[in-house]
Amino acid sequence: MEKLESGRPDAANATWKRISTDVLNLGYSKSVWIRISVENHDRQTFHQVLEVEAPWLDQIDFFLNDFSDPKKAGLLRPRDYTAVRRHRNPAFEFKLAPGQKTFIYVRAETSGLLTLPVQIWTAEGFADKMQAEYALHGTYFGTIAAMLIYNLAVLVFLRDKSYLYYCIHLFAIFVFYLTIGGFAAQYLPFTIPFIKPAMLASSLLSLGAVCAFNRQFLESWKFSKSLDAVVRALAWICALSIVITILLPYSIGVRIPNLLSPIVGVVLIANAVLAFTRGVDQSRYFLIAWLAVALGVVVEFATKFGLIEVTAPGRFGVQLGTLLEAVLFSIALGRRIRSLSVERASSQERLGKIEREMDLARSIQKRILPQTIPDLVGASIHVKYLPLGAVGGDFYDFIKMDNSRFGVFVADVTGHGVSAAMDSSTVKMAFLNQAETSTRPDVLLANMNTFLRDILDFRFVSASYAYFDLHRMNLTFATAGHPPILLVRSSKCIMLETEGSLLGMVSGATYQTVDLEVKDGDRLIFYTDGLYERPGGAGELEHLCKEVEKLADLDLALFCDRLPKSMGQDLPLDDITLLVVDLQHRQTSPS
Repeated sequence: MEKLESGRPDAANATWKRISTDVLNLGYSKSVWIRISVENHDRQTFHQVLEVEAPWLDQIDFFLNDFSDPKKAGLLRPRDYTAVRRHRNPAFEFKLAPGQKTFIYVRAETSGLLTLPVQIWTAEGFADKMQAEYALHGTYFGTIAAMLIYNLAVLVFLRDKSYLYYCIHLFAIFVFYLTIGGFAAQYLPFTIPFIKPAMLASSLLSLGAVCAFNRQFLESWKFSKSLDAVVRALAWICALSIVITILLPYSIGVRIPNLLSPIVGVVLIANAVLAFTRGVDQSRYFLIAWLAVALGVVVEFATKFGLIEVTAPGRFGVQLGTLLEAVLFSIALGRRIRSLSVERASSQERLGKIEREMDLARSIQKRILPQTIPDLVGASIHVKYLPLGAVGGDFYDFIKMDNSRFGVFVADVTGHGVSAAMDSSTVKMAFLNQAETSTRPDVLLANMNTFLRDILDFRFVSASYAYFDLHRMNLTFATAGHPPILLVRSSKCIMLETEGSLLGMVSGATYQTVDLEVKDGDRLIFYTDGLYERPGGAGELEHLCKEVEKLADLDLALFCDRLPKSMGQDLPLDDITLLVVDLQHRQTSPS
């Protein structure tokens, strides 16, 4: 095969240079003339086919012996199958009479990379080659399509970003080889004006999607923030390049994916190697996949540039590499599903164990809290208890001496959840031990503090205790680091509080007791800070008093239901206990 160096091929002074390879690579040159010397040494006519394995070339002219009857092909020309063989690649049939010796002239022109891989076949050999080749391509496209459909189905169920990026990658590969392989032009001729832009867009989309897939699946931000940033940047660069190549002439735009491809390959191989060294599960599949793609690219380009002999693996190296890549990625994703299933089963087992523990905690707390509210003469009590979770750290209880003398205790163990709920059982034990022997709130709280100081481990308790004597209409109360008791009298809210540290915090702490005369119609409100506290809030107690005054005329049950909502605690951030005592219809003699 010879390449025209200067002049015109029909001119006497034309200069030809011999080429020792079957593949001519001219980089980004626009056009070239080649001639091939052919001779029939047999005694019968040869039926032969010259194939140019570059369906992306814009124009190809074929001349046998002279320039009088050219056969034309190329991506920018209508397909005339009376002149060329029906095939994805430009394929020109010609005959040689016995003993005939002549030249074949081929002129190729394109706006991108100009490579001219030429093969001459016998008619029978070309037919056999077509059959084997289309079977190979059918397997390739069928496998890619099957994996795409399967992974789309998995994506619908799992909603995992890894599957989304992988499906985009598979779709882009499918479109890329449909266009660059000549199948779109052969079977979908209406797509011809869009083939070259589709080639560039699909190649860039494939590169960007595989970067995103690699990053998401391997979670590269966990083992290398810098390399992860590079992979993420490459994904965005590929995405932006799709828009840029649409705006640029093809001859310039084609250089962008050609530049990005080796960079992406090197970075993703490095990412897979680093993931493998850091013990990331499934990273070996990525490493093998990208090494297979890299090997396929090297072999195919070496074949196209004539560096190695033309063979089937050489002609389809990239496709074989991408097919192996797709299979390995699918295996990795499949193993991911299996791993997720195992993790889910393990999580469900742990969740079941937690649920059983929570059921136990609920049953314990149910036994800790009072099962009934005391039946009193001259007083009504209503409680609204709202734990943040299944169980809470708030606690309340009563001690009844007779129908007119009783005590009310409300406490809040620091924290919430199971551990706080368990510690509330200790608070109950401490309260009952003291309530049976002491009606004085200051003595009761001091004794409880001594007991809890030795029992609780880095946990403290705020508390209020009030002792009612309805025969004398007297209230005695004390607080230990707890929000003030609210007295509602004549629709006015009054805060009742005393000095005293949290229970379990200070050894030997003392507490102040206050005696107060109460009246028929008074409402006493005991609560925990979850009722009014909000993040970054200010003046919460003043706001609580205003809301209490607004709702003061409601009956007891409705008041307890409305107050948390009016405080914006529809979605509480802490446990809430609200205990309200209404004093009404005082009896003149004790029970």
